[in-house]
Amino acid sequence: MNTQPEELLTAVLSLGEMERASIAAALLQSLGSHPNSPSDAEWEAEIRRRVESIDHNEVVLTPWNEVMNSLRERRNG
Repeated sequence: MNTQPEELLTAVLSLGEMERASIAAALLQSLGSHPNSPSDAEWEAEIRRRVESIDHNEVVLTPWNEVMNSLRERRNG
């Protein structure tokens, strides 16, 4: 069995957060995009659309603590 991938993973996991993030981004980019995945431009357009919806009060935002409380209530029945 080839132990090189495990050794490489161990070495990478010992790096700092920024270094690991940089490596993760490079690895993801090296995989190429899935044919059905939205492009960066499509994501940017979606983000822009959502921000505009917020700016124009077209959506109701829920504070994070309310979201978490709701999830806890669901989980606990």
